[in-house]
Parts: sequence; structure tokens; C-alpha cells
Amino acid sequence: MRQKLQAAVLLACSWAGGNAAAQPASQGAVLADASSRAMAGSATTHNIDAIRDSIAGPLIEAISARLGGRAVDLRLDVVDVRTINANERAISGTGDAQIVGRQDWIGFRFGLLYDARLRRLSYPDVSIDRVAAGERDIPNAPILVQQLEALVTADLAREHRKPSARLHLDRVATVEGDGQRLRIDAQATAYLDRYGPGMPLTIVALYDRSSGAWLKLEYGPGHDAASRPWDRRSSAR
Repeated sequence: MRQKLQAAVLLACSWAGGNAAAQPASQGAVLADASSRAMAGSATTHNIDAIRDSIAGPLIEAISARLGGRAVDLRLDVVDVRTINANERAISGTGDAQIVGRQDWIGFRFGLLYDARLRRLSYPDVSIDRVAAGERDIPNAPILVQQLEALVTADLAREHRKPSARLHLDRVATVEGDGQRLRIDAQATAYLDRYGPGMPLTIVALYDRSSGAWLKLEYGPGHDAASRPWDRRSSAR
């Protein structure tokens, strides 16, 4: 059973700080009775509101963590609830997030699981989309490419305990949205050992020109950013 829920109303809540990324899925939010009933019910206005409200907090927490702990506002577009079995529901959808004080909105996609027996939501898996509507390609900034390469290389060395790890960037593309924030997409090959085989990686990063900070830095195995889940999320610098 699949329910398509339209929820374009701005959620009147925001979140600042908190180490949401460290929270395991087993410690997800426990839903109130009204939200629990909504997961199993038909797509009425009451159920739409209950489901939207129940996932708003975890989503804000996850997106804030992905954007360096910045306070964010959130609005949801389409929410899809799919029955997996008697106890599990898969919730997915799209929306937009806004860093408090900014004018532009950042698109995102999300997915999480609901356990009807435990009345518990898993921690959301969030994918932040392109910088903003109206974005344009710009030349790569050599200093940012060098920083990106150094950050990912250092993180790989820490993660795999391989001080000799190195990274070769095969393709880099930069797009500009609002004049302040840049999105950098890259395909790379990581070499964890001096003579070992290379491992293909896809890298996605957001860089804020005004603060000189990396808002998001993610990488995962393979060269298919659209369909592969991220195996590694490096904390925003």
C-alpha cells in the first residue's frame, strides 16, 4: 500500500546545533499514538498532518547536522508512505531546507523507516540536491579543488588507518547558485595502499564563499551519485 501525501506548508520549527549524525537508528524518535495510527490509516488531512509533524523533528536535526549545525527551516513537498510488511513502513519524499537568515532554499530527498511494533522512526537518510534553482556552471577554483582533495584524503587515511592513502580527482565540476554557495561534484580514485588497486569514489561538497566554510562534504563508493547510498559522511568543515 502506497500513500502520496502533499505537504507543501512550511513547517514552523527550526533546529540549531546538536550532534544528530551521531545518533544511531535504534535511538530514533518514538511516535505518539496519533502519529502511529496515521501510519496505518488512509491519506486523510489529519493523517497527512500527523505524519508530517512526526518526521519534521528528525529531518530538521539531520539536515542541520549536514549543514554544519546551522539553524534551518523546513518545508515538505511530497511524502510517500509504503508498507513493507505488517510492522514496517518506508517513508520517503522531497522537500526544501533554508538556513535561517538566508533567502534561498536547498532541495533535499529523504528516506526513513517506521517500526509499527515499537512505534519508532529510524534516523533519516537525507540527500541534499543541487545548490538552488537557476544555478550555473563556473570554472573550478584551484584552491578549492586542492582543499577538497586534501580533506577527503585525510578522512580516508583516518577511516582506513592508512597514512599513505592518496586520492586522484578524475573529474571535477562546480556550480554556483546564489552567489555565495558553490556545489562541487567530483569523481575520483582512492588508493589506500601504495601498490593496491584504486577504489572509485563519488564526492559531493557544498562550499560557502561568505564564511569560507565547507558546509557539506560527502563521498561514497562508485561513480553513480544518484543511486548509491553514502557509505561515508565526513563532518562539515
